[in-house]
Amino acid sequence: MKSHYDTNHRPSRLARVSALLLTAGALLVGCNSGSSPSSVPPPTPTFTLSYDGNGNTSGTAPSSETLANGEVTVVASGSGIARSGFTFDGWNTASGGSGTAYMQGDSLTMGSADLTLYAQWEAAGATTYSVSYLGNGNTGGVVPVDSASYVTGATVTVLPEGSLVRSGYAFGGWNTVANGTGTAYAASATFAMGSANVSLHAQWTQLPSVTLNAGDTQLAASWTAVGGAADYRVYFNTVDNVGTATLWNSTVGTITAQSATITGLTNGTPYFVWVSGMVGVTETFVSSTSVTATPSGGIFSPQVGTIEPGENALEVALDKMVVVTFNQSLQGSSVNDTNVTVTVGGSPVAIVVALGSGGDAIEVTPQAGTWAQATMHTVTIGTGVTSVSSASLASPYSFSFTTLDNAALRGRWVFNNSSVDVSGNGPAATVTGGTYDSVSLHEGTHSLALNSGSVVDLGTFDLGNQFSYTAWVNVTSTSSILTLFGNGVAGFSTDGIKVFVNEWGTSNRRIVIESGNGSAGKQIWTDPNFVTFGAWFHVAVTIDRTLGEAYLYFNGEQADTYDSGTSLASNLIRDDFGNNQQLYLNQFPGGNFHFVGNQDDVRFYNRVLTANEIRNIANEN
Repeated sequence: MKSHYDTNHRPSRLARVSALLLTAGALLVGCNSGSSPSSVPPPTPTFTLSYDGNGNTSGTAPSSETLANGEVTVVASGSGIARSGFTFDGWNTASGGSGTAYMQGDSLTMGSADLTLYAQWEAAGATTYSVSYLGNGNTGGVVPVDSASYVTGATVTVLPEGSLVRSGYAFGGWNTVANGTGTAYAASATFAMGSANVSLHAQWTQLPSVTLNAGDTQLAASWTAVGGAADYRVYFNTVDNVGTATLWNSTVGTITAQSATITGLTNGTPYFVWVSGMVGVTETFVSSTSVTATPSGGIFSPQVGTIEPGENALEVALDKMVVVTFNQSLQGSSVNDTNVTVTVGGSPVAIVVALGSGGDAIEVTPQAGTWAQATMHTVTIGTGVTSVSSASLASPYSFSFTTLDNAALRGRWVFNNSSVDVSGNGPAATVTGGTYDSVSLHEGTHSLALNSGSVVDLGTFDLGNQFSYTAWVNVTSTSSILTLFGNGVAGFSTDGIKVFVNEWGTSNRRIVIESGNGSAGKQIWTDPNFVTFGAWFHVAVTIDRTLGEAYLYFNGEQADTYDSGTSLASNLIRDDFGNNQQLYLNQFPGGNFHFVGNQDDVRFYNRVLTANEIRNIANEN
């Protein structure tokens, strides 16, 4: 009798061994149930680079690639595809060509997303155009290069500046015209190609800066504009501390140009300079830090202290010759209207340029005979002007002056062998007993020499409610009262106004402003010993009848005045003095208290001049 288990149902030897191994493995797992299984790193993400024929009519685009983020590959050629009537022109990340362009063999770094490159096609036989980039004054770097060719209507993507730089400037995009008057484009902007090659010029924005050029006992400063600034302040110091610096405007007055020269400095001493722009009452410094330079007697430079008219001069005569003197003799052939220019608002003015008789000065006159009135003129001396030893300026030297506004004058008399009013607004002076002195003068060729018997009569003259008087004066007498101008007879309270030098003995010499209404009067005057006889000085008086105020200026600076009764500081005068009556430039209307000496360039303005305007008029050579 057979066993229940026969050979047909008995497990094989291999099966038994496998069962034993499985059992052993289970026991091992059970014994290590407290430990973690081994960690397996996740697979690296990959992305697909595909090629699209983008309208090809035959062939097959290159096969796609699978690349990891950051992996570099070489862009395929387009030799396997074609488009009827077109030639292959590279690849682009946008089908219309507005993306990033790639040519066969370019390196491409895979990003973190799938990417498709689209074939670009150029019509066979079509005219193509190029885009070129120009540095436009760059001082370093290289311009970007666009090697593509574009048919009319194709999309052009503007390139960034790359390594292009210009010292002292920031890159400000591109423009189709070098001076920025064309079409402007920022980097990455696009435009449709026209039917001509395109040149894009780099545009540069000047960074805020102050530049100094050292000269002989002077520093010529120029600076970038402060937006909205009506005028500028210039400070200088021998230490790097603007808080203790000297304000140059206190010497020269208002500075409206973007340049000025600080004179009277010590050669061999370093100076620090700061410039600020005045926007209303807000002072904004061009640069937060100082600039420094050192004057030297060996530097070829203009002698700014002798320039006529002076830097920043206001109210310059329309026929004034501009004279620029240098500290060395000039090479005559370099003095011409190429190296010396005058501009108004950036436009050239026709001029005549000549070498001065001393050989060290340039003389400039307007070709028309007179400058335009009430206009700022800018004179530029280029580096082409050289000394006889072939020294040249470190940089072009510029300064500005503003011509006289005849409309602001009630009258002006320069006494150039004549008593005519050169403004055309007032009367000719009637001069009796005076002569025209060709030796002592300020403006033009002559001055008026007067003595104790002379008379200068302007007739009935309306001074107005506000006016200013300015004149160059040389007093040569030591008599009691020397009248500058007056329209009232002698007496403290007589009706009118008088300005005179009071010389009751050599210890006085005050300048007095006297006003009265016929019954009451008022005097204000300067300190004693104010006037030096035998020396030219500039005097100015401003009168405001509406406020009852008068201010007196001597050689461009406001002078302290005192009430004659209380000796206290005062600028108050009568506001009801006689106005539209007989006016004399050298005596009281009664025929006494004559001025003795010389007068030149006498002016009456129809407004109150500012302190800076008077300072600039007085500082005009």
